Amino acid sequence: MQQFALEYGDKGPAIVIDSSSSEVNVAGSENWYNMGEVARLGPGVKLAEFRPAFAGHTTSAQARQQEGSRVRPEHLDSYVASARAAAGLREHPYTPRLKYITCPALIVGGGQDKMAGAAGSVILARNLPRARLQILPDAGHGICSLKVDEFSALVLEFCREHGILPSP
Repeated sequence: MQQFALEYGDKGPAIVIDSSSSEVNVAGSENWYNMGEVARLGPGVKLAEFRPAFAGHTTSAQARQQEGSRVRPEHLDSYVASARAAAGLREHPYTPRLKYITCPALIVGGGQDKMAGAAGSVILARNLPRARLQILPDAGHGICSLKVDEFSALVLEFCREHGILPSP
């Protein structure tokens, strides 16, 4: 979404970013890459140990192995590509370029997100000029699918605030 907004920011009135970050640390980068490799090579592959990427969060190697093994075959290529793209944010972060995204941005994150971390949402909100940040303290990664009603209400409210949708 961030790259799209940088290249085509004039194509839409606003952006919504769910459970993301514009940069990752070393452990996060390695974990994303390994999850892609588990999906690509199969759950029996032995990789370097997954490490916690955020203070206060534990990372279960078994949970990460299961994540990769749940990818449907028709989604495999895009899953591996997205995992590698997330891993690449360590060497090529978006953070320095976020100031060029001038459309309104709704940033939604989960306080219990062990994939992108709530801090990733905070970094986005601090660096996007017209950002609104909403952290759901009891949510994990992927608010749009975990908290559908809350996410939908936030997006609708945000769109009405910016004149994208009429008021009810």
